[in-house]
Amino acid sequence: NCPITLNTTPPNIFDVVSGIIDVAILCGNGEWSGVQVEKLFALELEPVVSAEFLKSTPLDHPEQLANTQLLHSTARPDDWADWVADVGAHSLSPGGGIMFEGSALAFEAAVHGVGAAMGQRALLATELASGRLVAPFGKPFNDGTAFYLVYSKKLADDRRIKSFRKWLLAEATEFSEHSQYSA
Repeated sequence: NCPITLNTTPPNIFDVVSGIIDVAILCGNGEWSGVQVEKLFALELEPVVSAEFLKSTPLDHPEQLANTQLLHSTARPDDWADWVADVGAHSLSPGGGIMFEGSALAFEAAVHGVGAAMGQRALLATELASGRLVAPFGKPFNDGTAFYLVYSKKLADDRRIKSFRKWLLAEATEFSEHSQYSA
């Protein structure tokens, strides 16, 4: 029995290839060599705000975000621009606002009514289901990236990896089936 260590820092893919890291969940295009790659679900992005914020600031159309504080993440600096281009909200400038070190901080600021964050549905499933956060437009964007289970080909027959893989794929399937938007 060995301990499980969880790390939120994206791993070096070579550590996964070599087996130093047993498994990783990575966001990307799924094109990593030397590893087993299994898609979990697509990355869906869309603006999120708190329910209280929405009561005081109606958001019926994306252009109405022009008067809203946009919350950005240094980890995903292009998300707002990508979403604005995808929905065709040409009058909305995706720059400005507040920059946070990570997405979790931007999401937390949105929960507290500071403004609108570009939400990753997979990371916010609990907040969206509980109503702590609301996606006012229902216009998710996917840039072709997804979350993937990645592990060394050397470990493909390891019973621990097989067991974890089976559990995680079942969880991902359940998430996808209950998600408002399918992957």
